[in-house]
Amino acid sequence: MTPEATLERDGILLPTPHPAVGTYATAARTASLLFVSGHGAFDYGNPIHTGRLGEQLSTAEGTVAAAAVMLNLLATVKAAVGDLSRVARFAVEIKAVVELAAWDHALAAHGLPCPGMRGTRAQRP
Repeated sequence: MTPEATLERDGILLPTPHPAVGTYATAARTASLLFVSGHGAFDYGNPIHTGRLGEQLSTAEGTVAAAAVMLNLLATVKAAVGDLSRVARFAVEIKAVVELAAWDHALAAHGLPCPGMRGTRAQRP
Protein backbone atom coordinates (compact mmCIF):
# COMPACT_ATOMS: atom_id res chain seq x y z
CA MET A 1 0.00 0.00 0.00
CA THR A 2 1.39 3.40 -0.95
CA PRO A 3 1.69 6.21 1.58
CA GLU A 4 -0.99 8.13 -0.33
CA ALA A 5 -3.33 5.12 -0.16
CA THR A 6 -2.68 4.79 3.59
CA LEU A 7 -3.52 8.46 4.11
CA GLU A 8 -6.67 8.12 1.98
CA ARG A 9 -7.72 4.99 3.87
CA ASP A 10 -7.41 6.96 7.10
CA GLY A 11 -9.56 9.76 5.65
CA ILE A 12 -6.66 12.19 5.21
CA LEU A 13 -6.46 14.10 1.95
CA LEU A 14 -3.35 16.06 1.03
CA PRO A 15 -4.05 19.67 0.09
CA THR A 16 -2.73 21.40 -2.99
CA PRO A 17 0.72 22.74 -2.09
CA HIS A 18 0.56 26.44 -1.35
CA PRO A 19 3.05 28.88 -2.86
CA ALA A 20 5.76 30.46 -0.74
CA VAL A 21 4.55 33.47 1.20
CA GLY A 22 7.95 35.18 1.10
CA THR A 23 11.14 35.19 -0.90
CA TYR A 24 12.07 31.59 -0.12
CA ALA A 25 11.45 28.18 -1.64
CA THR A 26 9.14 25.78 0.16
CA ALA A 27 11.35 22.91 -1.05
CA ALA A 28 14.95 22.67 -2.20
CA ARG A 29 16.45 19.53 -3.68
CA THR A 30 20.11 18.63 -3.88
CA ALA A 31 21.06 15.19 -5.21
CA SER A 32 18.85 12.75 -3.28
CA LEU A 33 18.02 15.15 -0.44
CA LEU A 34 14.92 17.30 -0.18
CA PHE A 35 14.65 20.13 2.33
CA VAL A 36 11.26 21.64 3.12
CA SER A 37 10.68 24.79 5.12
CA GLY A 38 8.49 27.83 5.60
CA HIS A 39 5.10 26.18 5.86
CA GLY A 40 2.12 27.48 7.75
CA ALA A 41 -1.46 26.49 8.41
CA PHE A 42 -3.01 26.98 4.97
CA ASP A 43 -6.11 25.59 3.32
CA TYR A 44 -6.09 25.96 -0.48
CA GLY A 45 -3.59 28.81 -0.20
CA ASN A 46 -5.53 30.73 2.44
CA PRO A 47 -4.20 31.10 5.99
CA ILE A 48 -6.32 29.39 8.63
CA HIS A 49 -6.24 29.48 12.41
CA THR A 50 -4.73 32.94 12.71
CA GLY A 51 -4.33 34.52 16.11
CA ARG A 52 -2.54 33.91 19.37
CA LEU A 53 -2.80 30.58 21.13
CA GLY A 54 -4.52 31.19 24.44
CA GLU A 55 -6.31 34.33 23.22
CA GLN A 56 -8.01 33.91 19.81
CA LEU A 57 -7.16 30.21 19.51
CA SER A 58 -7.68 27.34 21.91
CA THR A 59 -5.10 24.59 22.33
CA ALA A 60 -7.40 22.29 20.33
CA GLU A 61 -7.47 24.80 17.46
CA GLY A 62 -3.69 25.09 17.68
CA THR A 63 -3.45 21.32 17.34
CA VAL A 64 -5.61 21.46 14.20
CA ALA A 65 -3.36 24.21 12.84
CA ALA A 66 -0.28 22.05 13.50
CA ALA A 67 -1.93 19.18 11.62
CA ALA A 68 -2.60 21.51 8.68
CA VAL A 69 1.08 22.49 8.61
CA MET A 70 2.16 18.83 8.49
CA LEU A 71 -0.29 18.06 5.68
CA ASN A 72 1.03 21.06 3.74
CA LEU A 73 4.59 19.76 4.25
CA LEU A 74 3.61 16.31 2.95
CA ALA A 75 1.87 17.90 -0.05
CA THR A 76 5.05 19.83 -0.86
CA VAL A 77 7.15 16.67 -0.60
CA LYS A 78 4.76 14.83 -2.91
CA ALA A 79 4.85 17.68 -5.44
CA ALA A 80 8.65 17.72 -5.35
CA VAL A 81 9.26 13.97 -5.70
CA GLY A 82 6.09 12.90 -7.53
CA ASP A 83 5.12 10.05 -5.22
CA LEU A 84 5.58 9.66 -1.47
CA SER A 85 6.74 6.06 -2.09
CA ARG A 86 9.96 7.55 -3.44
CA VAL A 87 10.85 8.79 0.04
CA ALA A 88 13.15 6.07 1.36
CA ARG A 89 14.16 7.72 4.62
CA PHE A 90 13.40 10.95 6.37
CA ALA A 91 14.79 12.94 9.20
CA VAL A 92 12.55 15.42 10.92
CA GLU A 93 13.48 18.54 12.79
CA ILE A 94 10.41 20.49 13.76
CA LYS A 95 10.71 24.02 14.94
CA ALA A 96 7.24 25.08 15.97
CA VAL A 97 6.92 28.84 16.07
CA VAL A 98 3.66 29.62 17.79
CA GLU A 99 2.28 33.04 18.68
CA LEU A 100 0.90 32.39 22.12
CA ALA A 101 -0.54 33.95 25.21
CA ALA A 102 -0.26 30.75 27.28
CA TRP A 103 2.26 27.95 27.68
CA ASP A 104 0.16 25.40 25.71
CA HIS A 105 2.22 25.74 22.49
CA ALA A 106 3.88 22.36 23.14
CA LEU A 107 0.46 20.71 23.32
CA ALA A 108 -0.51 22.28 20.00
CA ALA A 109 2.73 21.32 18.26
CA HIS A 110 2.35 17.76 19.54
CA GLY A 111 -0.72 17.41 17.34
CA LEU A 112 1.38 16.86 14.20
CA PRO A 113 -0.15 13.80 12.49
CA CYS A 114 2.77 12.02 10.90
CA PRO A 115 2.52 8.23 10.70
CA GLY A 116 5.53 6.56 12.26
CA MET A 117 6.61 9.60 14.27
CA ARG A 118 6.87 9.18 18.00
CA GLY A 119 7.32 11.84 20.59
CA THR A 120 6.61 12.73 24.15
CA ARG A 121 3.33 14.28 25.06
CA ALA A 122 3.66 17.61 26.80
CA GLN A 123 2.26 17.61 30.30
CA ARG A 124 1.00 20.51 32.34
CA PRO A 125 3.42 21.44 35.13
